[in-house]
Amino acid sequence: MYGEPVMERYRVCWIESIGLMRRRYLFMPFLGIFAAKIIPLVLVFWFWHPLFSSFMTPIIKSLGGEALLHYPEHIRLLPDVFRFMEIVVMIVVGFAMLGWAVFLLVDAIQGRRYRAVKYGGEVALFVPPILVIGLSFVLCVLGVPLLFEWLADQFDRPKLQMLLLATGQAGGFAAEVLLIYSLFFLRQVRGKAVTAIKSSITFARANLAITVLLVGTAVLIQKTFELLAGDAGLLVARMQGDLVLVYLLLGTVVEVFAHFFLMASTTWIAIKAISEK
Repeated sequence: MYGEPVMERYRVCWIESIGLMRRRYLFMPFLGIFAAKIIPLVLVFWFWHPLFSSFMTPIIKSLGGEALLHYPEHIRLLPDVFRFMEIVVMIVVGFAMLGWAVFLLVDAIQGRRYRAVKYGGEVALFVPPILVIGLSFVLCVLGVPLLFEWLADQFDRPKLQMLLLATGQAGGFAAEVLLIYSLFFLRQVRGKAVTAIKSSITFARANLAITVLLVGTAVLIQKTFELLAGDAGLLVARMQGDLVLVYLLLGTVVEVFAHFFLMASTTWIAIKAISEK
């Protein structure tokens, strides 16, 4: 495998991932993440509905102040509010679901039998280290770009702002490349989070080109609808505010497949590399 050209390995990753997609039960964790994200999105968008307003109005107000309770500010800031709620969802349940997904994929690739109860217990046992990995991921992959966004807002020089924003995005991407194998190695090292993170960094560096391609593909798939929704102010000005919700919903749907491809392909790469040692 190591002797194969990078693009050949990339092509095989697509073939293997598409093959795994035929096993519908492998989507269960990703659909769980999808459901966990859609619920807050619906609640935030329709916070004014009588069914939700009693508990959602105080939450919305605490996130963005009085202005966020009124149109068009409510729609204009929806992507930012949703991004914050996505982070909360990922910390609370998302990374545990991804751990379940990786354990499922490992057994599927290696031909082991799937048993739902087994994974529930295994994930529950690994919740503390999964949370450590999840927080590390959030701080590095999401936190670094947000930090540089904040720094860019402190300056009134467009070129410097662009440089800071690009640096933040590059830093977040690099962190994702290095941490992407952490959940795979967590099982290998019996739940030792720091060891799993170190193993992920070492493995990613040894397989840098293919890992950059795989993570880059997933990021590009995810960013399309995120960028469209990011023009919320323009959509509101054109009286197309409902499209913000549509783009966020579509982005969350597409994210299911992007996450599946990324976790399936990186898991396959790791298993094959270890088996050939």
